[in-house]
Amino acid sequence: TSVHPVSQLFVPIMACGIGGTVFFSLRSTQPPVIVEQVTVAAADNGHPTPSDDADQLTLRQLKRSGAKPKSVLLYAGVLPLLAVFIVFNMSFTSFDVSITATMKSMGLEPFLGLQLAMFAVGSCIGALVFGSRKIKGSHWAHMVMFLSLLTVGYVFFRLTMDNLILLGAMEILAGLVVSPTFATGNLIVKDLVPPESLTEGLSWVTTAGTVGTSIGSSVAGIVLDASSPHVGMMLPFLFTLASVPLALAGWTLAKRRV
Repeated sequence: TSVHPVSQLFVPIMACGIGGTVFFSLRSTQPPVIVEQVTVAAADNGHPTPSDDADQLTLRQLKRSGAKPKSVLLYAGVLPLLAVFIVFNMSFTSFDVSITATMKSMGLEPFLGLQLAMFAVGSCIGALVFGSRKIKGSHWAHMVMFLSLLTVGYVFFRLTMDNLILLGAMEILAGLVVSPTFATGNLIVKDLVPPESLTEGLSWVTTAGTVGTSIGSSVAGIVLDASSPHVGMMLPFLFTLASVPLALAGWTLAKRRV
């Protein structure tokens, strides 16, 4: 923004374009296509007609699908997971708003982007490490662990917020568990819902995260207007801490289902 008010829009657009192109070119990682072979009954003359094919195929699909698919929200553990993502994502925007107020009070607004970038750097490193290996154990256990570690990280944000260099170091360390937390949430959805409902389940998780970020920025703005950046910086660890019992509740429900 110090270059031009809208210049920062071009960097993420280019990054998404380049990264998306590379991602979609990785054919070896795409899931296999599932092909269902349907045998169509022959007509009276021994040869099925095109209209018979279409009618019988449609009837077979309807019979196979049966009743309306069960809503993803009805599977055990899904609602607590969505609650986790709402509350957990509130921490990010509350941190963004609070650190913005902090930098503004210090007269260091030009360095705000650099300060926020430290959190993203840690998350990027965490994504590379987490994605390159398979961690043993329950995904729910990993979720609880990552949320607990992030809570501790946010506590150190509050303690070091007056020393921006030390705060940057804490952001990198805490950021290591951000991407793994999101990835673990997607893995939990994969465990909870059937394959045919996976897209819907992942969409709900994304929606929950978006709702959480919106609420977080609003709450942080209200708190900052009524108090100070030091109070606002307490919100991220309070939100993340509140998501831990929600994750434990989801874990309990998921185990009962099994």
